[in-house]
Amino acid sequence: MSAFAPGREVWSSENIREVRALWNSAEATEGHGFTGNLAIQFADASDDQRLLMAEVITLQVLPIGWIIGHAKKRERVESMLKAMRHPVEIPQVFDEAFGGGAFNPGQGMQSHVNKAITVILDVLLAWTELTDDEQVAALEDPRKWRDLVLGSDTAFPTQRYALLYLVHPGFFGPIVSTDHRRLIREAFIGEIGGEFSDDADSDLQRIQIALQRKAGKPVNVYDEPLRDRWHPDAQKSAPTLPLDDDETDDVVSADPRGFVLSEVDLTELAEATHLHEAWLGKVTNALHRRGQVILYGPPGTGKTYVARALADRLGKPGSVVKRIQFHPSYTYEDFFAGYRPVTDAAGQLSFSLTRGPLREIADEARKNPDVPHVLMIDEINRANLSKVFGELYYLLEYRDDAIDVLYAGSGDDGGKSFILPANVLIIGTMNTADRSIALLDSAMRRRFAFFELHPDVAPVKGILGRWSEQHPQTLPVAALFELLNESIRDREDRIGPSHLLRTEDLGEDDLRAVWEESILPLLEERHIGTGVNVHVKYGLDVLLAAVTVTADASPET
Repeated sequence: MSAFAPGREVWSSENIREVRALWNSAEATEGHGFTGNLAIQFADASDDQRLLMAEVITLQVLPIGWIIGHAKKRERVESMLKAMRHPVEIPQVFDEAFGGGAFNPGQGMQSHVNKAITVILDVLLAWTELTDDEQVAALEDPRKWRDLVLGSDTAFPTQRYALLYLVHPGFFGPIVSTDHRRLIREAFIGEIGGEFSDDADSDLQRIQIALQRKAGKPVNVYDEPLRDRWHPDAQKSAPTLPLDDDETDDVVSADPRGFVLSEVDLTELAEATHLHEAWLGKVTNALHRRGQVILYGPPGTGKTYVARALADRLGKPGSVVKRIQFHPSYTYEDFFAGYRPVTDAAGQLSFSLTRGPLREIADEARKNPDVPHVLMIDEINRANLSKVFGELYYLLEYRDDAIDVLYAGSGDDGGKSFILPANVLIIGTMNTADRSIALLDSAMRRRFAFFELHPDVAPVKGILGRWSEQHPQTLPVAALFELLNESIRDREDRIGPSHLLRTEDLGEDDLRAVWEESILPLLEERHIGTGVNVHVKYGLDVLLAAVTVTADASPET
């Protein structure tokens, strides 16, 4: 029966043979990718064949941990379901399970996914040749299931061990690397008497039980301190061990940031923001290298617009872009986790541990490690940053380390320690009219890459001229803007160009509205107590007249 559509018979011998034939019918074409090739191979398939293939793909991706995230798993399965004439939804229990995984294989599971699917289909074909009694026996006896899965073919052992674990997890543990199985068995054989039996899987099961009894709780041989006893990385004096052709030792093919620089179309981003491509490349490179950047400058220089444009272009299926704004009363409890008052149905007041935006996006990023998750922090300098970040400062620099967090239960898996995933990217914006960059503490300045957006310097300088080339203006808007900022003495008081970046031709009435409603109020605030009459010195009529005189005085070319 179908796991996705209960009551529908898709796991029949005939359907399995037909799906295996379709899988063999066309060779993978370079450049199409896994889902693209699936579409070609199953172009003329029936709904039952597509549904079975979707469930086969589920078998392949379900137990895999962080090398393939929730979004990628769902995308692969849905490539078949959405192609059905009458599509079927992924059940919620499977969708939730896609966010986890039982083991973290090497890159072979990514780069050799076609081989993995072939192994599963071959095992299913062998299953169809069993009698009903033999099928029941294989489901009840782990060793008989092993005889079927391993058979006489040793191709792609990682996938075969994964199938063993999926059907009999109580007997076969989530250890799918041939080398790891051997190393773990050799390292811990003393826990069960020091003698190898003729059944490696039985030895590994007994070792697991012995270690759990000794610890008095469930244990994982991939966690410290047990990992140090067997893993080759921990045995500095041990010789380098060869790995299977289809496996690499805990190496993933995906970039830990969730994106590679070549994926960001800087030309398109430059066209969208009207900033220099080279400057945008520096920002993107720093974000990839360090994980967090801050765009700073006076109001109206497009800091938030650029941050949003960059975040949008980093997005992929499964990505999350979350935007928050700091303010003077923002705290660690708001940002990461803290206790908040709640009332139950009876009106009783209690306190509940509530997760903040950083903690939430970290959870999402851990589910989808192969795509970037962007946390945009607007007005980042308006909060007490040392108070808001607390011990999390450390994790900005050391993404692979765990640190104990303030509130027990707010860490990973409800524990005390927390790791900030490498694919959580932070883009902050900072208004220097509120607080100079020099006033930030050294810990903040050391961990973020800072990029200035200021009317006086590239890439903002000259932006209105570039804008006017694409959106011709009747009035000399670019020259007017340049003269305005030249008249303002304090550099941080100068006006950003975003007030004047309009797609339509700015007539005098529209320009006057912008001047009186946006620009002059900003200047009045910045000139309080200086004795400067803002309306006289920076009035639109005054500056327009000056620009006109300058233009008239220019020599003819």
